[in-house]
Amino acid sequence: MNSDLILEMKNIIIAMMLSGGIAGYGYTAIIIGGMLTALGGAYLSLASTSMWIENMNSGRGWIAVALVIFAGWNPFKGALGAVLFGGISALRLRLDALGTGIPSHILMMFPYLLTLIVLILSSGEKMRKKIGAPTAVGKPYSREGD
Repeated sequence: MNSDLILEMKNIIIAMMLSGGIAGYGYTAIIIGGMLTALGGAYLSLASTSMWIENMNSGRGWIAVALVIFAGWNPFKGALGAVLFGGISALRLRLDALGTGIPSHILMMFPYLLTLIVLILSSGEKMRKKIGAPTAVGKPYSREGD
């Protein structure tokens, strides 16, 4: 199943031809992704802050999207990228605690600034091919004859 799912992400048409059908893998991936998202939301509201407040994720979803692009759809590079983004967030807290004189609003921009830089640098077609973006990303799926 794992190799079929990876193949689906690379090129949805080839996956359909080789496996005979991809709908089950797509639904499975969406369900697992939804479950992981729910776990992340539960962590934020129960363990991280112990309460529910509006906008508690503070745009971390966009950082996660940039992380996937930054990692080139590779889970191991994604883990390293997550450490990098987390380190930048921790650096912000450390610099604020040290009293460097840099306004806290400027320090709070660092993770989002890095996110913008990653998204801008990886937005070109040439760069998307270089980092290994799936060919079917952003293209609607329709089976021939439908």
